[in-house]
Order: sequence, then C-alpha cells, then structure tokens
Amino acid sequence: MTLQEERRDLGLEPSVAEVSILFEAGNALITLSGEIDLGAAVALDFAAEEAIVRAVPVRLDLSAVTLMDSTGLGFVASLVRAGLGSGSRLTVTGPSRRILETLTLSGL
Repeated sequence: MTLQEERRDLGLEPSVAEVSILFEAGNALITLSGEIDLGAAVALDFAAEEAIVRAVPVRLDLSAVTLMDSTGLGFVASLVRAGLGSGSRLTVTGPSRRILETLTLSGL
C-alpha cells in the first residue's frame, strides 16, 4: 500500500506538494509549497541536482510549506552540504514557526 492510499484510507486528502526552481543572475530560487513528504521526493531530487550541478547560491522559499517530513529535511541537508562544498550559501526564507522548529531541532 502506498502512502497516498494509506492517507485515503484514513480519510485524509492525498498530499500535494509543488517544487519549482528558477535560475537568474547566478542564483537559484527553489520554491516549495504544500506537504513536503515522500510524495515530493522525485521533484526534490531534480531541483537539488539542478542547483548542485550549477554550484550557485540557493535561496529556498518555504513560505507556503504546510508540512515537512524527513524527506524535506534530507533535501535541505543536501543543499547545505553542496553549498559547503562549493563555497556557496543556502538562504532559507519564509518558514512557518512549525517548519522553523523542525529545521532547528534537526540541526539545520
């Protein structure tokens, strides 16, 4: 049974996440929205790979994120590691108090 099927069986809506990446002026803007969980893994992997390959500073907009599980934390950690390796910086903007607490408790 998939995570989406389990959510439906519990009477919950399927998780919906959006991931977008925009490159301009030597920077990357990655915008996440919705529930950042396993259902968003493929899109997160694509965005991370694109940003890492270009070795540019990344701004991560979390203002529309409603939930972030370990999948999202792993994504943020990969961007931090890549930035440390390339000398570029990850900037996080707009996290809700709940998302900020999650990031802080994880050490990110």
